Parts: sequence; C-alpha cells; structure tokens
Amino acid sequence: MAVKTPPLPRTRHSEPERDPLTLWEASVIATYQIAFNRKSGTTALLVPHLVAEQLLTCASHDMPVQRLAPDGSALPAQTLLEQWDHESLAHS
Repeated sequence: MAVKTPPLPRTRHSEPERDPLTLWEASVIATYQIAFNRKSGTTALLVPHLVAEQLLTCASHDMPVQRLAPDGSALPAQTLLEQWDHESLAHS
C-alpha cells in the first residue's frame, strides 16, 4: 500500500498542534512502514489484507491511499514509491 500523509497544519503559539491523522492511521503507518520518500511525503506499507481494505476506506483528498503494486511487480518498495503518481489521485 502507498499512503501520502497530510502535512501538519500550521498553528499559532497559543494553539495546540493538531495531528491530521487519526490514532489508528498513525499506528498503522508506524507499524507497517517499509519505505519512505521524504521529498514527496509518501510511505510504502506492507499490511494485512483487512488493514489494506480499511486504509482504502479511509482514503481522502488529503490522504490518498492506493495499492502500490496491484500488478504484482517485484520492484523494491522504494522504487515503486518513487514511481507512484499520488498527485493524479488527489486531483481526480
């Protein structure tokens, strides 16, 4: 699975920071991460099927989610992540 995490919203000094991810989403990313592309803010995850289905259900404009290699590609996760066009998902 590939996930593009939303950026942290800017806050003023008096406001508490608000994480745009739910506790469940943050936990899944922390637990199943296998590759990360800092430049694009995308993460490759190796998750069980039921977790993948839930992630796809949670997908939004702010947090696009997609199967990274639906064709069964054997390329390394980092390469697949670099090739993922998450921008087209956000604009569709």
